[in-house]
Amino acid sequence: MSMIFTPDVPAGELTIAECRQVRLACVAGDALRIRAAAERILETNRRRWHGRGDFESFPAIRRWQHFRSSPFATDPSPFELVEQLASGRRLVVPGAAAALAAAIMVTSGCPATSHHHDRDLFVTIYAQAADDLSLAEDLAVTVVEVAGGRVTQRIERTVVIVSAAPQTRQPAAPREAPAPVESPVVPTAA
Repeated sequence: MSMIFTPDVPAGELTIAECRQVRLACVAGDALRIRAAAERILETNRRRWHGRGDFESFPAIRRWQHFRSSPFATDPSPFELVEQLASGRRLVVPGAAAALAAAIMVTSGCPATSHHHDRDLFVTIYAQAADDLSLAEDLAVTVVEVAGGRVTQRIERTVVIVSAAPQTRQPAAPREAPAPVESPVVPTAA
């Protein structure tokens, strides 16, 4: 199944990519254990990224910068999370599900969302072709299993995402018309 989402942006300003979307439905297990495991992963990533000024060159971060305003954008984005860790700040996440999504994003660079409903936990991960979807998915499954839960359903589909060019891009300066070029005169044989 393929889906296409197109924002109202002029064609010259669009970035188009095909990505895989994986949705995991899980019996959550112990939410406190999910949060504790995710926070350990976040702390490890804080040490990994702390003081790094080159985090913007992390390939997954660069790939997903084009889609910060797409329907698949997460809030905060993988870029924003890694940026906070690089500056040495600890991430403040409002619960087990948010901690798990943040742990997936800062480890793999793949956008992820997660929400908890009663005893169920739902995780969605997006990956472009060059992203490490296996890492992101294994991380989610491992955290759920460590907490005594299990994955009950896995759905994977391909989605085509279309988004505006990166927000950091500066508008091009107006160009002057090129100066006329005179054609050289080539003598012809008479």
